[in-house]
Amino acid sequence: MLAQDSALWTNDAFVHDAQRELVNDGAAYFAMREEAISLVRAENWAEAKPLLESLTSQYADDGNTWYLLGLTCLQTGDWTDAISAMEKALSLGASIHAIPTGSPPSNDIMVRIAEAYAAMGDSENALVWADKALAARYDDRPFLGGRPHLANALTEEQYQRLLGTYLPANISRDEGWRSDLRTLVSEIARLHVAPSKLPMSSEEIAQRVAEIDAEIPSLSDQQVVFRFMELVGALGSGHNLILPTGAAHGSFTRLPLEFYWFVDGLYVVGANEEHKRWVGYRVEQIGNVSATEALERTQAVNARDNNMQKLWLAPYYVSLPELLVSLGIANSGPGVDLSLSHEGEKYQLSLSGTDWNFTGFPRLPSLDREAQPLYLSHRDRLYWSETLPEHDAIFVQFNWVQEYEQQNLASFSRSLIESIESTGANNLILDLRHNQGGNGAILPPLFRVLSYFEGARPKGRIFVIAGRGTFSAAHNLLTDIDLHTNAIIVGEPSGSRPNAISEAGWFQLPYSGLRGLISSQFHQRSEAEDHRIWIAPDVPVVMTSAEYFAGTDPAMEAIERIIAAD
Repeated sequence: MLAQDSALWTNDAFVHDAQRELVNDGAAYFAMREEAISLVRAENWAEAKPLLESLTSQYADDGNTWYLLGLTCLQTGDWTDAISAMEKALSLGASIHAIPTGSPPSNDIMVRIAEAYAAMGDSENALVWADKALAARYDDRPFLGGRPHLANALTEEQYQRLLGTYLPANISRDEGWRSDLRTLVSEIARLHVAPSKLPMSSEEIAQRVAEIDAEIPSLSDQQVVFRFMELVGALGSGHNLILPTGAAHGSFTRLPLEFYWFVDGLYVVGANEEHKRWVGYRVEQIGNVSATEALERTQAVNARDNNMQKLWLAPYYVSLPELLVSLGIANSGPGVDLSLSHEGEKYQLSLSGTDWNFTGFPRLPSLDREAQPLYLSHRDRLYWSETLPEHDAIFVQFNWVQEYEQQNLASFSRSLIESIESTGANNLILDLRHNQGGNGAILPPLFRVLSYFEGARPKGRIFVIAGRGTFSAAHNLLTDIDLHTNAIIVGEPSGSRPNAISEAGWFQLPYSGLRGLISSQFHQRSEAEDHRIWIAPDVPVVMTSAEYFAGTDPAMEAIERIIAAD
């Protein structure tokens, strides 16, 4: 009997034969299915349940209806029925979106089954299914703490081991860090989608781990974190990282300045109130080395999909004093020495880091003035649009692949179609340059807007602005647009590959409390043999520091010239 690779699949396609019995009335079945999905989306579980039971009894080959039945039974507390339905969904596979309280990836289904067993007081089977989910690269392990049935059914030690946070009592500092190191290595092995494709061999990884283990007694907490960051940085792929803040031990501080790497150098683009006078100044030297050398050295911890992520993230890394010391850029001491220049004058200053919270990687901030250029005017919004009648265009900025509760992305997308119809605009401009990703499952309605525009405006043009920070789910959208529309891409090369090892599997280390991500999936958005290292622009545009501080937008100016030339 053939069996399918367990490393690729969580089920076996060769154990199921398709149902041969006829559904009595296909049209009636479809109407019932649509009603059931609508009821689930409205969280009307009581009315959805009998419809889903009828659907699965009529036709047993649809994993989606089994999944919805299982999810509904979880909500109504019918635990045995939930387990049966979820196991059926797992055996068939499921893929359905915009469903509240759940998502259907196989490892999520396994967690749901574990929850149902836990709710029944069956801790043994709850652990069996939770372990299956972890083995299938379940990527929200630290957040299993939000599952009360599991917490109630398991002993405290079982629960901590499930979360990956267990530590023996009275553990020493050195053994605590060694426990973190073992957890980090095991989570890399568990989560990474292609451990055999890592830049380092398993032997090289083992050697690095042994070196770190031996060095721990002689390292400070922050130096241990740096060595962990080096290890993760050597894995490649832009979703591999450690967040060196918010931990019980080893947190880094951050300088009160925000930097950006323009084509003409590294500049200060943001600062706290005390240091705002330095915004607009060029950074010539950091610590003991030139700014360019400092930026290059950060690549030791910057796991990336391509070198556009160097332009994007190196300015973030050079803002971390403990990292600068570990990289030999700055001396250990009370402050980091910086050499700045402005209008022909040189300035020397020494700044200390302060505690900080990670709220996302840097994006070009709005200018410190009331009037903003269009692309910086609503940088804090997830998405927004504006009609530009002088350019016969609609401008849409999509800044994060998330959605508002009061106007989700589907509703926003419908409003865009209405604007296309009412304005008659012949140009659609989509700005993705600030968008670092999010929940890719919500993207289809926005992509359909572009498809609609091309159908409704066969002589119209779509422009997409992209760059170094167009990443993750936003890059998936860019790839779809590049493959399936005639859009003109404007700006810089993108921050990822069309086909990339990506996704974000979270881990938390038990002693320090540090959190991080490991790339847990391979996203093939393009053809199998698309080996591009990025999506290159059709209209290459880079921004100088002078253009940014003057409030001009060379990408939009290029688009306006193309429109005017028609």
